[in-house]
Amino acid sequence: MLSNNIDIRSFILNWNDSFGDTLFNIEISVFTKINLAETVNAQTSEVNCIDAEYETISYITQEFHTDSRSLQIPQQAGTNEPSGLGFVVITPFQESKLHPSYMKKLYDSFNEKDRRRYAALEAMRIGHGGQTYISKLFGCDRKTIRKGIKELENFPIKVKHDSRIRIRKRKTASPDKNKQKIVEAFNGVMENHKAGDPMKDNRPWTNLSRPAIADKMFEISKVEVSEYGVKKLLKNHNFGKRKVYKNLTRKSVENRNDQFEYIAFNRLNFGCAGYPVVSIDSKKKEFLSLYREGRLYTQETILCPDHDFPSYSDGSFTPYGIWDIERNKGFVTIGTNSATSEFACDSIKLWWKKEGRLVYPIARKILILCDGGGNNSSRGYLFKYYLQQLANEINLEIRVAHYPPYCSKYNPIEHRMFPHVTRACQGVIFSNYEQVHEYIERTQTKTGLRVKAEIIRKEYEKGRKLTTSEIDSINLYRDDYLGKWNYTILPNGEHNHKS
Repeated sequence: MLSNNIDIRSFILNWNDSFGDTLFNIEISVFTKINLAETVNAQTSEVNCIDAEYETISYITQEFHTDSRSLQIPQQAGTNEPSGLGFVVITPFQESKLHPSYMKKLYDSFNEKDRRRYAALEAMRIGHGGQTYISKLFGCDRKTIRKGIKELENFPIKVKHDSRIRIRKRKTASPDKNKQKIVEAFNGVMENHKAGDPMKDNRPWTNLSRPAIADKMFEISKVEVSEYGVKKLLKNHNFGKRKVYKNLTRKSVENRNDQFEYIAFNRLNFGCAGYPVVSIDSKKKEFLSLYREGRLYTQETILCPDHDFPSYSDGSFTPYGIWDIERNKGFVTIGTNSATSEFACDSIKLWWKKEGRLVYPIARKILILCDGGGNNSSRGYLFKYYLQQLANEINLEIRVAHYPPYCSKYNPIEHRMFPHVTRACQGVIFSNYEQVHEYIERTQTKTGLRVKAEIIRKEYEKGRKLTTSEIDSINLYRDDYLGKWNYTILPNGEHNHKS
């Protein structure tokens, strides 16, 4: 029977003489005999072993101090106690003078190649069991250590003065090499795959991607250029990624810029005087229960009719917005009927009663900025007639400044309030007007924009024509300068001036 308690002091006397009182790592291989062929001496009854096979029962690494007398061999889980004739191989080695934590820090500071070789060096220095010990200490694979050992055994290794550790996957030509050939190939690709304004040759463009340009260059002249190389070529030839800018007007409008300057002048005067300045406009008609643009976070797919026919909807509504420029506050009316000039003026009246008169209690006049078409047309008298009714009711001087034709996109409400209202309602399939009201009032921004909403269920007459007496009742003052776009409406009874 092989004892688990083995006196091993005799095995390490040499190490004890060399290193003194030192801590060692003891690697122990316990072998047991599994097949025995023997002969017996008839005279001495001595058994001579002529052949034997041994099986490794356990492989143990323990710390052992030189002043210890014996080493307790623990029995491994799942194995039987060693039995039969056998022997123990004990390999003591001194622990590295570097503390394991310092060795790990040094290992982590190296690049991939140097880590591999340093781990291999430490494993070779330790000897038997070193690969297992180092792989556990450094957290690397033993295959990596063996690869490092092969590299160390095959020294000298050709040193590459390059910052790269791994071999470059694909060698491609740089735009700096064979420059003339590369530029010619690039120009050939761009010449065959460009478009633009046929009247202006200095504004070419292409819809080819950078990988596609590289492939075309290779097809034309067998020049292999990386995607980064194509990026540099595009930059050097003044090609940049741009999108189309909607800035061209349909036709030239006389005094266009003068009107913008005049609007800015009036805004400044009213703002300094503490009078309200509002920008107004209506959005397109929307339908209940039908598809709307936008995305939402949802756990299930939201379904709606597969066609956007108005007959499929449960109703329609038209949002009309009023944005207080100085206060950055919005007001939206939800009209359930036609978007007429009367509806526009009712929306302004509702804003004044709900908010305007509370924040501008001493105001005597108001400046309204709007475009020149639709229900607030600058040419017809219908919008002016209902503004007259509004001026009489709230007893305020109403000054109106229309933006020139084809310039409605510059109306402040278009880019300061409506985009945020659209974002607050995006992707929502509205089922009723109250839900529309709720989502519009969720509109807010970090810069302070807040929006209130009201529902107007009044029915409005479409295509209404004014009588001569109704037109004559409009107390209208047109400005001497650009009067077709700038005018003032006074309450009736004040300076009755026909224009």
